[in-house]
Amino acid sequence: MTVSAVNLDQRRRQVLAAAVKHYVDTAEPVGSHAIAAALGFRISSATIRHDFTALEHAGYLHQPHTSAGRVPTDLGYRFYVNELMRPYPPGLKTQHLVVELYREQTEFDPALEATCRLLTSLTHYPALAAGPSWRNSLLRRIELTRINRTHVLAVIITQSGQIRHSLLAITVVPSNDKLHQIADLLTHKFAGRRLGDLTRESLLAALGILPGGQKLREQAVELVIRSLGEREQSLAYVQGTALIFEQREFRHPERAQPLLQLLQDQTALIHLLQFEPASLKRSSPASAQTPSLVTVKIGKENEREELQECALICASYQVADRLAGSVAILGPKRLPYERAVPTVHWVARRLGEALTRISQ
Repeated sequence: MTVSAVNLDQRRRQVLAAAVKHYVDTAEPVGSHAIAAALGFRISSATIRHDFTALEHAGYLHQPHTSAGRVPTDLGYRFYVNELMRPYPPGLKTQHLVVELYREQTEFDPALEATCRLLTSLTHYPALAAGPSWRNSLLRRIELTRINRTHVLAVIITQSGQIRHSLLAITVVPSNDKLHQIADLLTHKFAGRRLGDLTRESLLAALGILPGGQKLREQAVELVIRSLGEREQSLAYVQGTALIFEQREFRHPERAQPLLQLLQDQTALIHLLQFEPASLKRSSPASAQTPSLVTVKIGKENEREELQECALICASYQVADRLAGSVAILGPKRLPYERAVPTVHWVARRLGEALTRISQ
């Protein structure tokens, strides 16, 4: 007997939801008597055993071995997240603490680090955050300042509020007046353009009217190119990696080690946090409150082998109405989705508001 998601009746939905909640709370296979108790004994154990069989045939539950109860499959978790869970947004006390935290932020990168600490504190899972790709960020301003006879401080400021400082050594440093003139010319020419568009050729063309000769123009372009090259991609920030060991699934070092290595790999994390603007497909009124700009990847929905026993909840944030980056938490598949999904989304929205304020 096969039961599709379309014709899963109300009783079997209740049984599946109770089975998922039990396994999330205990990490132990659930039996029919525990489900009957969770549902207030409105359904007999015999009926629940029959429903277990139907749900197992449909792929939502599986039985680790003959004498055990059932545990959710990836498909069971997916159906629960898409159709059954009732989201619980953060309480008023938590909301107030978060608002106060972001009120104190004045710089882009510290705000991302603070977000990771916040998500770890709220969820007790490892938290991740990433900003927009450096070369895809839009320029707001270039600043060049003479520090001494051989060093220039170059500052690149993006429209999303990212700031990069580079102390660069050159043979002969122009005067501050010349440096400010160069910075103003380039800012006027390239403000609002992608940093990746600031090539050596385009910068030289923009400085074509600069008095002082070809050598000065080439020297100025070299300064900007070197400062832009300081960061080829965004950074990923991580907090709470040791919390992996608190989860029963990863208490053995050999199971936790691949995850720990992944969380130390910047390239892998940046790829992991590349936001896919796919909404959760929902049909039940109870789940309509759950935000759409959240991606939940469960088990084998994750491409990387290290994450096949994990769930990743990732939410995008916007800066000045532009998609800027994403934040996420990572844990075992038995995450408390009804609290974790709205928490990650809510924090992402507050982060976007804070970074929009910082960028103005």
